[in-house]
Amino acid sequence: MSVTRYPLLLCLLGSLTACHSSTKSEQQANTSSSNQMEAIYPHQAESEVPINSQIRLHLPNRLTGIKLADNAFRLTLTGTQGEPLPLQVSKESADTLLLTPEQPLAPASRYRLQYGSGKKAWQLDFTTEQRSDYPVKLPSPQGDYGVGELPAILFSRSITPSTEGEADTRPIDMQIWYPVGKIFHGQRAPYLDKEIATLGEQGGLTTLSLNEVVRTNARLGEQGECAQPHPLILFSPGYGELSQFYRTIIEPLVARGYVVAGINHAYTSMVTRSGNGDMESTDPIPSDLPADELQAWLQNKLDANVADLDSAIARIALESSADTLIKGCVDLQHIGLLGHSFGGATAMEALVTRNHYLAAVNLDGDLFGKHRTTPSNRAVLQMQMDMSTLNEPGVRDNSIGERDQTLTGEHHWLEVAKSDHLDFSDLHWYQEYLQGPLALPPSTMDAAQMVEIEARWLGTFFDRTLKGESVTLEDLPLDGVRILP
Repeated sequence: MSVTRYPLLLCLLGSLTACHSSTKSEQQANTSSSNQMEAIYPHQAESEVPINSQIRLHLPNRLTGIKLADNAFRLTLTGTQGEPLPLQVSKESADTLLLTPEQPLAPASRYRLQYGSGKKAWQLDFTTEQRSDYPVKLPSPQGDYGVGELPAILFSRSITPSTEGEADTRPIDMQIWYPVGKIFHGQRAPYLDKEIATLGEQGGLTTLSLNEVVRTNARLGEQGECAQPHPLILFSPGYGELSQFYRTIIEPLVARGYVVAGINHAYTSMVTRSGNGDMESTDPIPSDLPADELQAWLQNKLDANVADLDSAIARIALESSADTLIKGCVDLQHIGLLGHSFGGATAMEALVTRNHYLAAVNLDGDLFGKHRTTPSNRAVLQMQMDMSTLNEPGVRDNSIGERDQTLTGEHHWLEVAKSDHLDFSDLHWYQEYLQGPLALPPSTMDAAQMVEIEARWLGTFFDRTLKGESVTLEDLPLDGVRILP
């Protein structure tokens, strides 16, 4: 556990190249006797392209090697109103064309690219990004799905009455990410919900708006891809953090087929909204309490966070059963837990004090509370920073080693070489844009490698424990990772 040293951060969206491969059967085109060109809609890895930049177009197999001077080859770009737009076309390789619009494309607008030879034609719909000048682009998650995002949901524990039978008005801010298709229609989501960001700025918690710097991969307003329900993962952030600061961990899980709900807890997260339009910020950790009183203080915070998770499940059940974008998307029989720092402790505490969680991941969280001594036979993955960078690494090793004695189920304990505590977040993707007292020493860990390690290990762990897939973590590559005994 550590108290974050940077105040409320904000962030944004960005751009990508349009690329695709034909995935719809071409049988219809082969049997068609019509003189009309038939559109074959390809699967699109990304349907948003930068403003005023080249479009890289990957050709289907039957057009590979096409000569641009061939009169049979046709290529047109049209705008929303169907007006043709002139293009400069060149070949990058046998199967790739570079298309340069001769006039600027309008931001946040839809376009259609049609191309083909003979009676065979392909069609690619895309939108342009809202802006093209975002210096930080979070890595595109790999998986079968795109990432959808609901507007932040504010609710209170009144959804689940307290043990005394009275409503508890403690505020909970929740962000839900969910699997969608890969042809997008909605706009990219900002890094932080705009209302949360505005409250933070009014409260003096930020001196830099990362919404003007960083692009996310999530889309607002997309219909969920829910042919069948997806397992649910509840995420708790570190002390003084927000769940939105962990998109490089959350987005790959969603792309893999999980609904992830990020819970911002009142008084331990950086900021939560209250029902009257105000905000609640982090309670400072007391520095003058005796050790036993400090442990009791922290235990109260853990207990409150775990109760928040109970209320979050109840609210998610309402959202997924009502006529919403995630209707039918959530499998409430297969729920996992994930958290960083104090959020990792929250995940472990919930695992041992509740019966409805199947697995938990603790990202570099110190261990204290009931979960340190309470036995558990459910699956646990613990991933920690490089302990050789600490002055007293044995302190952390001993505490986790003690906790391990009570873990009787599937258990994996990893150390990520060259990583530090805040590498288990998005921070180092935009570290260079933090200024003054917000600036932190640069990490020695490669940010892209960290994302790859987390996506690989967390994805495989949850595939095994929540989806029941026959995958083994023991066979994963160990580049940058050390398995602890």
